[in-house]
Amino acid sequence: MVFLQPSTTPIAQTTSRGNLTFESVNDQGSALLNEDHLLIGTHTFGVFDGASSLTPGRFHGMTGAWWASFLAWSVFAHEKEMSLTETARQANMKIRQAMIAHNVPCDQKLECWSTSAAVFRVKNQRLEWVQIGDSLVGMIHENGHAELLTPYHNHDRETLDHMSRLAAQGVDNVCQAAMPVIKKVRQGMNKEYGVLNGEQAALDFLHAGVVPARGIRHVIALTDGMFPPSQDPGNRFDFTAFASQFREQGLTGILQDIRAREQADPQCRLFPRFKQHDDATAVAVTLGKS
Repeated sequence: MVFLQPSTTPIAQTTSRGNLTFESVNDQGSALLNEDHLLIGTHTFGVFDGASSLTPGRFHGMTGAWWASFLAWSVFAHEKEMSLTETARQANMKIRQAMIAHNVPCDQKLECWSTSAAVFRVKNQRLEWVQIGDSLVGMIHENGHAELLTPYHNHDRETLDHMSRLAAQGVDNVCQAAMPVIKKVRQGMNKEYGVLNGEQAALDFLHAGVVPARGIRHVIALTDGMFPPSQDPGNRFDFTAFASQFREQGLTGILQDIRAREQADPQCRLFPRFKQHDDATAVAVTLGKS
């Protein structure tokens, strides 16, 4: 059974099921569409963050970024008896097939539909995960130790550094001025960083693993819209600090803090970013003590 969270309305909820309790948030940003998708299944949980298209075009009213994250979500939502790595491979193929059906040139990176993904499964006393892009999976042990299960590659650093310099020079529309750099970074998909976009090379950027669930208290998957705003685009995401705030305020409190900071910086000058509010999605599962 899968509970779809509508990706067009803000969501914050806490639910219990068996020995699992989970909290989730799915909040639309400044754009007209929420291009994040949230998965809450029987055993499988995850987040998907479509990368905003750099070329115009709607497909049945939705952007390529929306479709990429939705298609990946739909494959994982079936919770088939296969590894999450194999599920990610099938999701990548489904995105490719959909692009071909809609005459999207799969060899043009600026036109490809693409999405990051962070998914985990809690079943049979095991924690399994798979991840690609800048959506992340982390866990908090019963002793309070917090760690990311997946590496973090800040592929937006070059662009945000450039935008920060433009803002310091007094440039008004820094996003538009930075478009050449944005396009250059996008050309690095599945060369310098990974995304699900239908390319075979995406599979080389999958990160996956399995560990015993014993001793784990919380598992969290989140998109980059849940990263606290930073004045330094080069700062690494600090999951230890995130975990500490989560234990005090929950996902809802973290999201409220992020939105307050963004609201106070509408021109994106203090905290360099692509838009005032990014789509923000996360799910945290709390396991019964072992």
